[in-house]
Amino acid sequence: MIDKKMVISRLGLIRIIFIVGGLLLAAFSFQRVSLIQSSRLWPTVDGKILSSALEERPVFLKGTFGKEYFARVWFVYQVEGKKYISCNLSFTQGFMRKPEAAEGIVQRYPAGKDVSVYYDPVNPEQAVVESSHVPLLDCALMGFGLFAVFTGVVAFFGALFRSPEDDTV
Repeated sequence: MIDKKMVISRLGLIRIIFIVGGLLLAAFSFQRVSLIQSSRLWPTVDGKILSSALEERPVFLKGTFGKEYFARVWFVYQVEGKKYISCNLSFTQGFMRKPEAAEGIVQRYPAGKDVSVYYDPVNPEQAVVESSHVPLLDCALMGFGLFAVFTGVVAFFGALFRSPEDDTV
């Protein structure tokens, strides 16, 4: 018969963190990868850029204060007679260290420009102007999460089935 206290003590917090953390990381990454992939197949409608502006925020990196930049692009589109407004240019857009990169996006999408909008047919409020490829980082995070789960499960079962004689030196 297996002593539950012995199993719990052998499990250790680190094994539980690997399993739970790995599951959370893999689930988050899988959801994001699935969303990015599926958006490439969404139907499109005509849309129009309402505004496009450069935003900045202060950051503290490597011991110094600096700024990060973001291109905030608002657009309007219509699905089945209902008007929607969004600022999700793409699912992979984020803050940038160089203002020129964000400024390039702002210049590429000036107010009044006609664009194609990819929208989720199940949830038309969710839409993007740029349908993109899955970033390698997202795939790596999903792989790391699955590896952490695997490592935690192997460690769990290794501790569960280890005999008490294995603990003697």
